[in-house]
Amino acid sequence: MEFDEATGEVLRTLPVMRTSKTLAELGEALSKAQAEFPILPKTKKVKVNTHDGKGYTYSYADLALILETILPITSKNGLSVVQIPIISDRGYTLVTRLLHVSGEWIESELPLKQQRDGAQAMGSALTYMRRYALSAMLCLATDEDDDGQIADTDHVGVEPQVQKGGATKEPHAVDELHIFIEELLDKAREKKTPLEVEKLWLAGATKTSALQRLDKKKFDASVAELKTIREKLEQDAVAESGDE
Repeated sequence: MEFDEATGEVLRTLPVMRTSKTLAELGEALSKAQAEFPILPKTKKVKVNTHDGKGYTYSYADLALILETILPITSKNGLSVVQIPIISDRGYTLVTRLLHVSGEWIESELPLKQQRDGAQAMGSALTYMRRYALSAMLCLATDEDDDGQIADTDHVGVEPQVQKGGATKEPHAVDELHIFIEELLDKAREKKTPLEVEKLWLAGATKTSALQRLDKKKFDASVAELKTIREKLEQDAVAESGDE
């Protein structure tokens, strides 16, 4: 178990993700914020030359548009985001931390890889990774589905072009969301600690947010059930500690 030397706080550590000891209030706030996030228009278009001499184009939402769209919503729900480049034992990395007014937080760390030397190349790499880290943290769809092409190609620093956006269909059907939430609650009942329940709920935030939009009554009932499960685990933990 890892501790913060300054505060004594327990850090839950994964290879590239860290969290505060609890996530209940952050998870609830993030779920509400995600229910308000609009579908981001992909107004930028970039052409990429691949290593085999061929090429392809894809569209995306740039960082400025993402921030302009989501920051008022996250702020209203008590959430804020900090992104800081650092030098760690893994080299240059970007740390992205999502904070809640309760003091709870989630943090990820991603490598910053420059394809060329120089300040401009570093700036391009930083903007690129900030966009991807923020999109992943908040479950935002900011790129077209590329079938794996973009992940293997260097396209940092390519000049974007404006493209008109189109309408987007709702990604989740209500029946599918009902099945998903019942399965999630079944999994929650099998968890051993409140933190495991909180992380399970947070992992399904995209679909629970969709459920909140499409069937609020079912969403509210599921939240109430989840709280009951968490409270029972908390009571069991207190009882066990009292028996020791």
